[in-house]
Amino acid sequence: MSRIESVLVVLAALTAMWAVPAAAAETPLGPLPDNLLSDDGTVFPARVAVDGGGFVLVSDLSNRTLWRVSDDGRHLAAIAALPGGKYSVWLDGRLGLAYDAIKDLAFSPHAGIVSYAARKGAQWVVVVDGQESPPYDEPSLNHHFRVYSEDGRQVAVPVQRGGQWTMLRNARPVDQPVAGVDEACAEFSTDGYRRVVGSCRALFSPDGKRLAYVALRGKQACVVVDGHEGPAYDGVSLLSFSANGARLGYAGQRGERQVVCLGERVSPAYDAVEELVFSPDGAHYAYAATRGEASMVVRDGKAGPAYPSVGNLVFSPDGLHLTYLATRDDKSCVVSDGKPGPWFPEIGMAYASSGLLPTFSADSKQLAYPVTEENGYRLVVNGRVDPLFAQVDVPYPIFTPAGHVIYLATGADDRQCVVVDGRPGPWHERAQHLTLSPDGRRYAYVVWEGNQERVVLDGQAQPLHDRVFGLQFSADSRQFAYGAETNDQASVIRGAEATLVPANDILGLRFTPDLAHWACTGTLDNDKHALVVDGRLAGVCEQVTPGPVTLTEDGRAEALGVRAGALVRLSN
Repeated sequence: MSRIESVLVVLAALTAMWAVPAAAAETPLGPLPDNLLSDDGTVFPARVAVDGGGFVLVSDLSNRTLWRVSDDGRHLAAIAALPGGKYSVWLDGRLGLAYDAIKDLAFSPHAGIVSYAARKGAQWVVVVDGQESPPYDEPSLNHHFRVYSEDGRQVAVPVQRGGQWTMLRNARPVDQPVAGVDEACAEFSTDGYRRVVGSCRALFSPDGKRLAYVALRGKQACVVVDGHEGPAYDGVSLLSFSANGARLGYAGQRGERQVVCLGERVSPAYDAVEELVFSPDGAHYAYAATRGEASMVVRDGKAGPAYPSVGNLVFSPDGLHLTYLATRDDKSCVVSDGKPGPWFPEIGMAYASSGLLPTFSADSKQLAYPVTEENGYRLVVNGRVDPLFAQVDVPYPIFTPAGHVIYLATGADDRQCVVVDGRPGPWHERAQHLTLSPDGRRYAYVVWEGNQERVVLDGQAQPLHDRVFGLQFSADSRQFAYGAETNDQASVIRGAEATLVPANDILGLRFTPDLAHWACTGTLDNDKHALVVDGRLAGVCEQVTPGPVTLTEDGRAEALGVRAGALVRLSN
C-alpha cells in the first residue's frame, strides 16, 4: 500500500466516527394518488404493499411513462386516475382540478413549469402553471409543437378551433385566429420546409421577450412576430433570431425560388437557401445559397466564392470572422474569411452528436476542427495537424477557456489516451469521463486497470478504487474532488481527505462550487434510501426520486422521498 493510500484509509476511519445521522428537516408534501395513468393510457397502482416490510413502496420513480421529475429534482408530477373516470395532475403531493382526460404532461426545462392538455366534455384546454387556456379542439403538446423559452418560463403551443388556428403563450392567445388549409400541408413536409395547418413550430428569442412562428392563410405562409404578420410566401423556413433577439431572419419561397428576409430587407432570389446565421452580437449575418450548380455563402449581402456545396456556417465570438465547410471532388475544406484551407476526405465526424463544427477559441484568435480520413480521425488546430487516431472524443466547444485543446483518443489497438495540445499522453486500457477545470488549465479523467479504476489528475495517477464517479473541480480551479467505491464502501475524496458515505449505490453526487459541501442519495442495508450530506444521514425513507440532489452554495441539500405512501421533502 502506498503512503497516499495509507493516509486515505486513516482519514476515512476518522471521518466514519462522525458519520452519524444529522439533524434533518422533513417537510410532508401530501399522500400519493392511488392510481396513475401511463403515457399509453394504462392505469397502474401508485403504491405497492411489501410483505413483511411494514412499509409501502412506490411504482418505480424512474419510470418516465408514469412519473415526471423536474430538472432540479425538487418536483414530482404524475397523472392521477380518480374514481368515476376522472383524471387530475398530482404535483408534489397535491391534486389539481379534475378533468375527463389529461395528456402530454411535462415540466419545462430549467424553470420546472408544468404544462399539459386536458379535456372538459368535448372541448380541450391547455394548462400552463395552473392557468387554463380558452377551449379548443384537441391539441398536440409533443416535442414538435410545444416550445419553451430558453429559461423555461414560457411555453408556446399552436391550437385550433373549427379550422381556425392561433398560438398560445403561457395558455393565453397571442393574436387573432388564422384560417386552416388543405390536409396536404398538415404535417412536416419532406422538402425541408416546416409547414403545418395553421401554424408551425414556434421560436422564442434567446431573451424570451419575442415570439415568432409561421402561419398559413389559404396556401400561403407568413411569419408572425410579436403579433404582427409579415409578407406572404408559398413557404417559409430557417426561422432564426439573433442572439440578442433584436433581429429576425427567415427564407421565403415563391414558386421554385427562395429569398432571405431580414426585417424590411429582402435578398435576391436563389434556387435554394439552406442556412441562415447571425454573429453573436447580431451585427452581421450570413447564409448559404445555391444558383444552378454553384453554392456560395453570402455575408452581409456579399457573395463569396462558388463551390459545388457549402454549409455549417460559424461566426467567431467577436463576430469578425466567418468559417464554413466547402466540398469539391469528394473532398472538403474549411473556408475562413473567404480563404480555403487544406482539403480532406471529410470535415467533422459523423458519429458525434454535434458533428463538431469548426470552433473558434474564446478570444476568436484560434480555429479548430476534426477531420475524417480513410483510417481514422484527427484534429486540425490553427493549421497544426494532430496525429491520426482510430477515434477521438472531443469536448464541444473544442477550446478550453485558456485556449487549450484537450480530448480523449483511441488508438488502433483500442487503448486510449488524453491528447493535450496535440501531444498524446500515456496510453491506458480505457480512459473516460474527461473533466476540465473552469479555467481550462487542468484536467482529470478515469482509467481502467483490470477490474479497478483510478483518477488521473493533471497527468498524475491517484489511488485505485473499484469504482470512480462524480469528478469535479472547484470554481476557482484550485481544488478537485470525486466519489469512489472500494470493497463496497463509498467515500468522497477532496484533495487528501476521504469521507465515508454511510450508504451504498450512490447516485446524484453534487458538490458546492467551492467543494466545501457535498450531497448524494444512496441505499442502506435495510433497503431503504437516504439523503447524505457531508458524510451524514440527513433523512431516510422508502424511496428517493432519481433526479439530482439540490445543493445550494451554503451546503443546504434537498431531495424528494416517499414514506408510508406520502411524498416528503428531505433536507439537512
